[in-house]
Amino acid sequence: MLADGADPKEFARLYQAFHDKYMKFYLDMAKIEWQSFIQPLAAIHLDTALDYDLPTGNRMYLYAFAAVAVLILGLACINYVNLATARAVQRTRAIGLRKILGASRRSLLAQFLGEAVLFSLLATMLAVVLVEVLLSLPAVTALFGKSLSLDLFGRPLLAAGVLAIGVVVGLLAGLYPAIYLSSFLPLTALVGRYRTGGMRLREALVFVQFAISIGVIACTLIMGQQMRYIANLGLGFDKENHVLVTLRDRNVVEREAMIATELEKHPGVLGVATANTMMGRDMPMVTGKAENNEGVMTDIGFSFFPVGDKFISVMGIEVLKGRDFSKRLLTDVGASYIVNEAFVRAMGWNEPIGMRVGIGGPGMFPGPVIGVVKDFNFKSLRENVTPMVMFRAPAEAGERTLVVNVAAQGIHDTLQVIRKLFAEVDPVHPFEYTFLDEELDQLYVSEERLMRLTGIFAGICILVACLGLFGLAASATQQRTKEIGIRKVLGASTWSIILLLARRVLLLIAAGAVVASLVAWLAMQEWLAGFAYRISPNPVYLLMAAAGAGAVALLTIALQSWRTARGDPVAALRYE
Repeated sequence: MLADGADPKEFARLYQAFHDKYMKFYLDMAKIEWQSFIQPLAAIHLDTALDYDLPTGNRMYLYAFAAVAVLILGLACINYVNLATARAVQRTRAIGLRKILGASRRSLLAQFLGEAVLFSLLATMLAVVLVEVLLSLPAVTALFGKSLSLDLFGRPLLAAGVLAIGVVVGLLAGLYPAIYLSSFLPLTALVGRYRTGGMRLREALVFVQFAISIGVIACTLIMGQQMRYIANLGLGFDKENHVLVTLRDRNVVEREAMIATELEKHPGVLGVATANTMMGRDMPMVTGKAENNEGVMTDIGFSFFPVGDKFISVMGIEVLKGRDFSKRLLTDVGASYIVNEAFVRAMGWNEPIGMRVGIGGPGMFPGPVIGVVKDFNFKSLRENVTPMVMFRAPAEAGERTLVVNVAAQGIHDTLQVIRKLFAEVDPVHPFEYTFLDEELDQLYVSEERLMRLTGIFAGICILVACLGLFGLAASATQQRTKEIGIRKVLGASTWSIILLLARRVLLLIAAGAVVASLVAWLAMQEWLAGFAYRISPNPVYLLMAAAGAGAVALLTIALQSWRTARGDPVAALRYE
């Protein structure tokens, strides 16, 4: 807590002076580097780069959500531009008459922009009501992992921002239609039908709409593929049906052998072990020493994993060489080590059994490697398996985790047995437990949430795009009613007419799919780079996204065009 007016930059100078006076000599002897710095408390959640500063958020995901929101607003603006210009023919006479009566282009611009802003503000009011309703639903609370509220009355800046967004969206959506509609020549508009232009622009906007929609759909499918891969990937240990209970008191820790013995009497308990930490939690990392093939102790960085009796067997970790710890051997307590394959590779050992490893610290001396376990993912799957050393931790003060492997049948009854035992051995603390698989799933909750929200956004994108396409199809069908009648008289089938109306749009969607696939591929490669274990994106998902968007577009046009295509050609020829 800094004093009022204190300069945070002064901390670096103060720390350096303290370091040089009190720490440097000892750190140099131990070959340890130490850094101290300060950061604003409010900056920790999104800006910290420290492994143990948890929980942290992901600023890039916030940017991604904001970008998708902007894209959806962009799609809505495109719809407005397309529909306003496509239906301009119905307003030509009114515009021409107003111009003849003295209306200036500026007044027409103001009118059309005002209409767009009014629509946008009405939509904003509806959106606020909709958001309030949605945020009260339990499903939305579960999706975000917390309860949210809009509270515009309590947050005037937010209310002003929402209002400003409504006005800006209205101006952006209405600018081109206002310029276009106000440019009509009055006499031409009054004499006959004004041929609406802007076809190239409308086609370009349809292209952009479906490129965005296909890109978002493709990203959702690839993200789903990655998360399924993560869920099904073997971690190198058993995570199912493992109950974790925290031992919070020294007296309880010292009685862990008795607790394990009592629990193992129950048929629903398959095994009991302890550890000072667990897979997926903070794993301390140190610079220690290990003996190389020439017998020289060299520096190596690794994670160390203090465990209790039977941890390796209870967790189903495979021992490749050597043996597990044995409680019969006192030398195994803090003086013998088990390493993983990554450690052996890092040291280049020909024969790891018997090689010495030193972690350092009180009571921790270089000791022999008694076993090598198969690599298992003790961190998130965003990271590769790194060198790790396991040692049998002595009973000591502090928290420890009890791991209970329970049978899949009768889990509820087994939990009641565990609860009853802990009520006796630790009546001071409340009984709390978690399942290991659920705890590991929390490592990827932000990715799961991103995938679900992106899927929702993809649905909204395609819905908005199809709403605009429905309106465009209605306008195109209306303008080509006589042409459709002539084709019907000449023998054209209903489906041939629908395909005629949809052909141009389908070509635009195909072109948009090519661009969207390229962008989605690059974006997903960047996202997947955050995982050490990742898939190669399947091109089939890009084709599925394009085919799905094309099918929805064709269905949208078909629904709008069906009545006219199936109608009486005589009525079509008489249409004015």
